[in-house]
Amino acid sequence: MSIQDLENIRKELWVGEVAVCFTLDAADLASILIEPEPCSAMIPRSSYLPLHMADIKQYFSAFIRQELLDNEIWCDTEHGDKIKWHLPFGVSYDILHGLSVEGAIWHLNVHFSDYPEQELLRCPSLDCVKSYFLTTLKEADALKHGSAVMSNIREKENSMLWNGILTKSYDEFWTINRKLMDCNSKRQPLTYRNLPVRLYNIDRTYTQPLLPAPSEESSCSIVTVDDLLYALSIKLDDDTIVITQGIKISLDSPLFDLSQTLSYPDNFLYLCVVKA
Repeated sequence: MSIQDLENIRKELWVGEVAVCFTLDAADLASILIEPEPCSAMIPRSSYLPLHMADIKQYFSAFIRQELLDNEIWCDTEHGDKIKWHLPFGVSYDILHGLSVEGAIWHLNVHFSDYPEQELLRCPSLDCVKSYFLTTLKEADALKHGSAVMSNIREKENSMLWNGILTKSYDEFWTINRKLMDCNSKRQPLTYRNLPVRLYNIDRTYTQPLLPAPSEESSCSIVTVDDLLYALSIKLDDDTIVITQGIKISLDSPLFDLSQTLSYPDNFLYLCVVKA
């Protein structure tokens, strides 16, 4: 794959969005006689739900009980599945919704009360999202480069990474992220040690196996998606598939190539086993 082809794929992923329809949970209404219309938004796959909830909260604030105004809000699906804010939004969509269908709208319920602390991490401010994102990025770098990249990134560059997420600025984010993602090039001569991969099974539990990157010195037997499923004793039924970034993945796809092209901004490749 040429550098230009890789760049084009990354740009296409960057602009990927999920159409969401938010509905206020009836239990939080100030009056059952006044129910607001649902609120719609386009949420970037590469972003995080709390970064887009300020407008949603403001829209519903006139309709909720006043004692709930300062509460931390959270969302779940029509089936009661809680949305984990610390995951990239596209990962949550893939896990809970499955393969993307053109024109599909994801319906989510918004809650201002009864925060499910046993199932969701607390997120009192956007600084929590930033901290979690950078921590995950450092974990990915530790796997790939033994922390050689993030340990040399300045605070200004950390800010550029995060601001790129906040403002959806591809150029600002990738100016720094190339140091983490590109390898075996004149720009970035480092090679990968391991591949940052998380696999979500059909029961929505996840595994993060230690996957040595392929190299001339490596004798790793796990090269493709099929190899990984076999190593984890995961058998696909006729009606189950593996997806990432809303795309069905061929089982003979090399994990290294997928990591290079389809990783999220936190540098992890998220593979999801879902119903076809």
